[in-house]
Amino acid sequence: MKRETANTTYETICILNPNLSAEAVEEKINGWKTLIGDLGGEVTRLSRWGKKNLAYEVKRFHQGTFILLHLQGPVQMKDELERQFRISEDVIKFQTVKLNPVQLKISQNAAEKIEAMARTPQKPGAESLDSGETPLEEQSREEPGDVEPDGEAEHPEKPADERIEPDAGMDLPGSDETPESPVGTKETES
Repeated sequence: MKRETANTTYETICILNPNLSAEAVEEKINGWKTLIGDLGGEVTRLSRWGKKNLAYEVKRFHQGTFILLHLQGPVQMKDELERQFRISEDVIKFQTVKLNPVQLKISQNAAEKIEAMARTPQKPGAESLDSGETPLEEQSREEPGDVEPDGEAEHPEKPADERIEPDAGMDLPGSDETPESPVGTKETES
């Protein structure tokens, strides 16, 4: 397999230990920039998304500090950067993808929107994006059985004829009776 030698555009999202100080995060970023420059690449975009809640636990962390990098350079640069991520205890997760020009434009637009949302002042009492949920998730979060404005429950009970009733022969937990199964039993006469 032939490796690419031309400059390629990559997008890397890196999640750092949330307990790192702002100075330590900046130190990591500056180290990555130096490494990328030394290997013939350049950072074309750097976005600090701050601390966010993770969707699931990663290396015993429920939060992480998110950093987005757009890079241009040879594949060796990307490989070495990922190697550095793997050996660093402060990097809890990362992902790098190769971008074509159309994907790059889409990614840049999305990054600009996320940065704008992070800079927008919040209304009094409104949660920031650091809560880990998007505004749509916050709006759609309801408790089971909440009543809709028209008075009907979101999940109405099934009619009685559609409910599943246990068979008389089913062995249910907590049942003292042991059902007699017609299959595989022999009656013995004494």
